[in-house]
Amino acid sequence: MSKKKLSEFKTNAAVISTGGGIITTEATRTFLQQHPATIIYLKTSPVIFLARLKGDETRPLAKNQTPEEIEKLFQSREAHYEAVASFSIETDSLSPLEIVSEIQTQLS
Repeated sequence: MSKKKLSEFKTNAAVISTGGGIITTEATRTFLQQHPATIIYLKTSPVIFLARLKGDETRPLAKNQTPEEIEKLFQSREAHYEAVASFSIETDSLSPLEIVSEIQTQLS
């Protein structure tokens, strides 16, 4: 999702799932930091990321890069994710329902 598309959301009552690259530009990071939204970083290790997306032909990152390249990409983005996030959740050992429960706990 681009900064332009992101800025079109005018309501606070929305859940927006962005692509991992949303934080790669300074302008978008600044926008995210200045927006009065709760930003949740669902932190996943590269190994688990690849396992979850194995066989998904619609995900070019998982399809076209080696595990080593993905590890480097994750490392290069980590500080940016942490900088914009209101909080983060380690998701490697959590099911989707457990992730939702953790989000609810953090938000309450």
